[in-house]
Amino acid sequence: MADKTPDRPAAGTGPSAAPPECRLCGGQTALRRAYGVQFAECADCGFVFRVAYNQVEQSAGMGMRGGVGGGHREYWLARMLHDRLGLQCFLLFGTGNSPTLGTLREEGLDVIGCDISQELVAARKDAYGDDAFYTPDELPAERQFDGIIAVEVIEHFAEPRVSMGKIMLHLSPQGVFCGTTDFYLDGAIEEPCNYMKPWTHVAYWSTRSMAYAARLYSRASSFFKMLNPGIMPSLVSGKRWMNKRVFFLYDRAAHGEFFRRLEEEQPTLPIVRP
Repeated sequence: MADKTPDRPAAGTGPSAAPPECRLCGGQTALRRAYGVQFAECADCGFVFRVAYNQVEQSAGMGMRGGVGGGHREYWLARMLHDRLGLQCFLLFGTGNSPTLGTLREEGLDVIGCDISQELVAARKDAYGDDAFYTPDELPAERQFDGIIAVEVIEHFAEPRVSMGKIMLHLSPQGVFCGTTDFYLDGAIEEPCNYMKPWTHVAYWSTRSMAYAARLYSRASSFFKMLNPGIMPSLVSGKRWMNKRVFFLYDRAAHGEFFRRLEEEQPTLPIVRP
């Protein structure tokens, strides 16, 4: 899910250039090089982002490209929020061409989808109706959701405060925003499994930076591992991505006790399909 922003100039890449301010919290960053490109790491909130990026490259491969598949994590999270917390209406944010929208609708859940591809939006409107799928900017301003699910999306947030603002605008006061990504756990930016693809992934979140984002909107946050974190083993290492995590942002008064118990009882969520 790419932000609709122009190409980033290569700021902070020259030999004497000052590091850019953090795009999440505005704090001080330090330049680090990984995957052959320049990243900035925030000392305050722990957010890591690519300094210069190309908007066309960033959104390559999204939308209608490739066959229909995946969606297992979206489905698991939607069912969990519905079955265990009683949440009723859902937005699949950046759902792409996964079958989850159709499956959940067939099961009777109130769910719509959104993504950046106009081609995909048009195809899904034809299949499910004009009110079933939108681009993020076209979502009805007054529409709010009990659950917003963004699976493998937030690593594309070139302007994280803009994208997070769009999401939280549509989250009900007691709603839950959740999803998955490969969290940065401090240390080396480059991983043996090479999850980060800097030509499309421009944001590397940590639990610290996501917790900061939660506080911006007066939300609490919880984080979990997954039993099966990778989609396919790396062709280079044969390993699955090590730092894949599930995140939840929620109203503490409404759901704090539920997630506190869940963290104690089930720190690894049983999302067993890739």
